[in-house]
Amino acid sequence: MTNYEVKSFQVENIVAGAKARVPINLMSIVKSNPWIKYQPESFPAAGLYLSGRRRVQFFSNGRISIYSPTEDGIKTSLDYAKTVLKDAGQVGATAIGGYEIYNVVATAALNDGMECGLLKAIFPDSKKAFGEGVRVKTESGVVSIFPSGKVAMTGFKSIDEARATLNGIVGKINSEIDNIDADKATFCAIERGEPLIRKFYEYLEKISPYGFKLSDSERLEGRRHLDALLKKMSTKKGNMGATVEVLAAGEIYILSVLFNKKLTQIEVAEFTGMTEGTVRSGYKKIRNELKGSEFELFS
Repeated sequence: MTNYEVKSFQVENIVAGAKARVPINLMSIVKSNPWIKYQPESFPAAGLYLSGRRRVQFFSNGRISIYSPTEDGIKTSLDYAKTVLKDAGQVGATAIGGYEIYNVVATAALNDGMECGLLKAIFPDSKKAFGEGVRVKTESGVVSIFPSGKVAMTGFKSIDEARATLNGIVGKINSEIDNIDADKATFCAIERGEPLIRKFYEYLEKISPYGFKLSDSERLEGRRHLDALLKKMSTKKGNMGATVEVLAAGEIYILSVLFNKKLTQIEVAEFTGMTEGTVRSGYKKIRNELKGSEFELFS
């Protein structure tokens, strides 16, 4: 069983705020700095883009918002904001204290993926994230975890807080993964079953007019392969790593070889709208998953 670890962690954006002790005359700073953009009819702040994906926004009530992928960038951006105010003759507005971080947005990757049913079983109170991911609300922020092993994080007040929360999430996965009821962990694999079978027959119908004819028994053999594959998916605590389109195309090629239909990977790719390499990956995925079973295929 995989022991999950954090393979990578990347801060994407930090949102911080500061407050001048007096209001800011926005028209004054716009006139003194040609790089500042101000369109009051659409947004109440005057904005300035800096190098290194940094951004500063000035509000008339004295509030200053700062965006940067690093905390050092927050500090240098605030220093530059003070310079902008000084150059505009608003010395009083430069009396700014420190800044406060409102949000740290980060992404991460685990060293392996997992079946989405497993994620839902480990985090039963989670909400649905994009695709088949789960959205876990913690005391510090929100963590979205996806079957691919990718992680998205938002709502944290510091980088250390985000890292600590992620480590806690990974610890929970490792402590509970072996105790999950297999029926719960199979949910998404079974849920994907019908689309896979449907896509398989869709491709068969698409290719049939071009001479790729299968008898009822040959079609049944393909269905048996996919049923066996789905059963393997339902008991495997891992990510399949292929879409239903890729798997269905791979099965079409397998049947072509098994029953000597002389349909090449290139031809399957043309009929299904994929690349030859994608068809090959689907065929290899099915072959590897069925290895050691009664449906073990050719090498």
